[in-house]
Amino acid sequence: MAGKSKESVKAMALLREELLKWLCIKHATNSTLSRATLKDTAFDFIRTMNLR
Repeated sequence: MAGKSKESVKAMALLREELLKWLCIKHATNSTLSRATLKDTAFDFIRTMNLR
């Protein structure tokens, strides 16, 4: 991570944390999960957090 800024690293850590929370909720409620759903949710979080 030598080339990444501290803000970028913090943003990615926050994104991972939010995705894990979302995944845990989906699993706990026996909701259907797929890679496509996870990918779409990740992109939604990225847009919400203004990371791109």
